[in-house]
Amino acid sequence: MRIVSVRLSDEEYKALSSYSVTANEKLKQIAKSHISIRRLGKDSTVEDFLFDKIEITNDHNDRLTLTECYLDYTDWCLVNSFNPLSKQRFRSVMEDMDVVYETAGGGRKIFRFIRMQEDNINGIEETWGD
Repeated sequence: MRIVSVRLSDEEYKALSSYSVTANEKLKQIAKSHISIRRLGKDSTVEDFLFDKIEITNDHNDRLTLTECYLDYTDWCLVNSFNPLSKQRFRSVMEDMDVVYETAGGGRKIFRFIRMQEDNINGIEETWGD
């Protein structure tokens, strides 16, 4: 069994509400479209984590330290029953996915132009068996 979380914009949520098919079928259609986009990279757990928890921004001030981002990733993996990558492999996959990684003042290792997503976005979560 796989749990799929889908975050929707207000427009997507309104459009979803207006469909005449069942809610479960609507959810599966949306989830499949998002999943097919997310599976293009090398490591699905990092892609899924980015999709579910991280917001990519254009703001130079938005940043997460490698340590805090990795701890959030490992917590997310635990909740979703995935085996997390090592910290070094996680960093490497994030860089492969074009997330900016650099050393900030004081030698702190950070990912820039990202922040944790806010929880006030409309969302739908559904669980179904294989």
